[in-house]
Amino acid sequence: MLDALPVTDIGKPYKLTLRADATRRAIAEALAPFNGVTVDAVIEDGTVVAIVTLMSEVDKTRVTATLSRYTVPFRLTFQGNS
Repeated sequence: MLDALPVTDIGKPYKLTLRADATRRAIAEALAPFNGVTVDAVIEDGTVVAIVTLMSEVDKTRVTATLSRYTVPFRLTFQGNS
């Protein structure tokens, strides 16, 4: 549940922000079995993009296979020793 809906300047619900939040939640849930993964979602050029950060020990191939089930574009970033 959200505390408040994001709205535009004229008070209409801002659907793109809602989609970004839904994307972040869904992908975070799908990647929950992987330790060392964080998920964010941003809006780039009017499109929601998932940003997935992996610690160096996470299996990139398995994470990518999981993400490929979604139609949302994603970008992997890495943290720690590579």
